[in-house]
Amino acid sequence: FNALADWSAVSYNIRNFDKDFIAGNTDTALLGDELKKLNADVYAFIEIVNKDAFSKLMKTYLPGFSSLVTNCGGGGKQNLAFAYNPQVFSHVSTVEDLSFSLGGGRACGSLRPVFIVTLQHKETKENHSFIIGHLKAGGDSRAFSQRWKQYDMLKDLLAKYEKKNYVLM
Repeated sequence: FNALADWSAVSYNIRNFDKDFIAGNTDTALLGDELKKLNADVYAFIEIVNKDAFSKLMKTYLPGFSSLVTNCGGGGKQNLAFAYNPQVFSHVSTVEDLSFSLGGGRACGSLRPVFIVTLQHKETKENHSFIIGHLKAGGDSRAFSQRWKQYDMLKDLLAKYEKKNYVLM
C-alpha cells in the first residue's frame, strides 16, 4: 500500500510461521531478504505460530523496527503481528479485538482476533489505525457462514473508524 502517502505498508501471510506441516519450514533468510527489499514503514503479518522465531526474524532483518504480536492466535495458534519504523511513526494504542475469535469478547476463542494498531506519523502528526484481520478459513458451508458473520462484524468495526485514517490489512 503506497497511495498518495510518504510512507508504505505491506501485509504478509506467512503460512504457519515458522513451520508448516504441509509446506515445510519457513525459509527465514529468503523471507528476511524479501522484507528488506520491500522497504516498507509498516508491516502486518498473519499466521505467526512461533513468536520467538518471529522476534528473531525482526531483529535480524528489520533491526530498529518495533513489533507487536497478539496474545490470541485462535485454535491454530496463528497470531497476528505488526511491525513499524519508529523513525516514521510513534505508537499511540493497540487493541486486540477478541470478539472476532469467538471467545465471547473477553477470552481467546477458536478463531483469530482483529488487531488494531494506531500510530502517529511523526512529521504530519496524523494518526493512522491499521486494522489487521485473518478471517475464518475453509471452503465448507460452516466456514462460509462463520466468515460472513465476521464480515458483518468487520463492517460494524469499520463504521467506528469512518471519520479516521485507517488501513484495513
